[in-house]
Amino acid sequence: MFFAFRAVALGLTLSVLSIHSAAADPDVSISRFNDFLHDRLDGRTKGYAFALVSPEGRIAEGSGGYAQAPGDGNVRFSPTTVSNLGSVSKLISSVALLNLLREQPIADGTVNEQLDTEVIDYLPKGLQNRFRDKLDGLTFRHLLLHRSGLRGFSGDEDFDPTGDRTTLEHALALGTSNPGGSYQYNNENISLLRFFIPHIAYPTQVEAIHESHKSKTGTAYFDAVRDEYQILLTGYLYNVFFPKIYNGQFPVCSPKLELPANGYAKAYDSPGDSTGRDFAPGYCIPQGGINMSVRQMARFARVYGYSTTLIPSGIRKRMEDVGHYTNALVFNGQQNGDHFPEEGRENWVDHGGSFRGYSAVFIRLPHNHYGVALVNSPHVSSDDLGHALYYAYVYATVGLPAKLSANDRHHFAYREGTYVTRGSSRNHESTRKFQRGSILPGGDFDDVFEISANDRMHFAWFKVRNHLGYRLMVSAGPSNDIDRTRQLYASTIDPDFTLDQLAFISSNDEMHFAWYRHDDTLYVGAGASDNLASRRPNTVPVTLSHGKTAQNVVAITSNDRMHFVFYDDCTYSAGRSDRPITQRENVSWDCEILQR
Repeated sequence: MFFAFRAVALGLTLSVLSIHSAAADPDVSISRFNDFLHDRLDGRTKGYAFALVSPEGRIAEGSGGYAQAPGDGNVRFSPTTVSNLGSVSKLISSVALLNLLREQPIADGTVNEQLDTEVIDYLPKGLQNRFRDKLDGLTFRHLLLHRSGLRGFSGDEDFDPTGDRTTLEHALALGTSNPGGSYQYNNENISLLRFFIPHIAYPTQVEAIHESHKSKTGTAYFDAVRDEYQILLTGYLYNVFFPKIYNGQFPVCSPKLELPANGYAKAYDSPGDSTGRDFAPGYCIPQGGINMSVRQMARFARVYGYSTTLIPSGIRKRMEDVGHYTNALVFNGQQNGDHFPEEGRENWVDHGGSFRGYSAVFIRLPHNHYGVALVNSPHVSSDDLGHALYYAYVYATVGLPAKLSANDRHHFAYREGTYVTRGSSRNHESTRKFQRGSILPGGDFDDVFEISANDRMHFAWFKVRNHLGYRLMVSAGPSNDIDRTRQLYASTIDPDFTLDQLAFISSNDEMHFAWYRHDDTLYVGAGASDNLASRRPNTVPVTLSHGKTAQNVVAITSNDRMHFVFYDDCTYSAGRSDRPITQRENVSWDCEILQR
């Protein structure tokens, strides 16, 4: 019965948007966008794919790894690989509902005004009678805002191997508390669309379903009507909604049943696993069961984002242009950044989803772009994907300036995000690129004054303002978590200088070095992390490369062998702390990372 809803043969070619060259959008470096995501995802998940969408089309895409491991199907992950969207399905299902409200209104007024309709009369009749008092005042808007007051559960409504699929029924029986109140994201809000969409789209059929089962009561009635409504929902998506978006192969809800054995991604517990899992519920699950490729996600983004084919522009604005995602229709998260002041906003809504190893994200990006991504092992979460897409876009447009450090093994570059690359003094990205890390819980990279390192740990230094003025604070830990070992504590500097004159801090295994600018002269002192003058109470002037002054120095790092002074002409020198020219001079380095 399920396959009767396949309105389009699998053999048809998917109508996709052509790849545009970087010239189609000169403000975005496509190579930087792609490189950032490949570096971030390669080796950290079994397989992945991503795409960047603009009004002109799909302008970037990439993929890597395996959809099915070499001994488990041997299928490479590609932009056409179908994978589970997890909770990104909620976005698709919700847009389907919003589109239906426009095409078959349930009340007078706009789509937005119809959202204030109470939902009770759009449940199966037997459930209306049973839950009317429990759901009093609950509207479609409350559900799409995740402000329903319904209690969420950890149970798996559609994939419980015991067959105990009563999570949604239990939530309805408990009822709603304070609909329209506080934000609480849960599956039940969108799981209910399995009833609402068929009830609106197929009134004659749902009346017949009720008549067939009205003699049943309680869970027996719930299970019987739910199963038949789910068939109607699947038919609606395949026969009515998806054809508005796709001219060829549609998204699927049971890839194991609908696609060839090598036609979809399996889920793996880790990138190294050799045996994966797949799922075939036999129907569409509105809160987490739709499967797409990134090209299909990109096509959805084009039709949803740049036309009124699916929803009015005013509804899209209520979904995306809000101060915080908890006030947005449908979207369940956001990425924050002040990199694009011309946009007049710092919040970029996204919808992520994770399900048994699969993760996906759909994000609104600056300049009217959208980003989409899929992975099939859980070490990269949907939040990681949203974060990576946002910072890939930042890196490809305005850039991600770096802060440098070094120890005896490596040279490091830290970028806002926080992303840490690793390499040599000449190429700070040569051995590891874009590992995600953290500096302080809730901390902002803009607040970091300097980062230094030795062989034991990395140090983040902050100039903190309080009622007494500026203070120097420091935390310490590994490169990807710089407060794990020591949380924020105070430090002091040479009393002959001010914090405004403190230009750089570097470290090695023996001590920490404070570098001060005074006019065109650079001075250096040294001490412990909590007192940067304790080992050398008297600072000494620093001899720089010929023709260079303190104003030409853009970064300083140290290890146990030497100190590296990087200049604004893209050369560096190295040597003793007072003469960092004794071992190397006029060596080129990747200076563009300080700007990009």
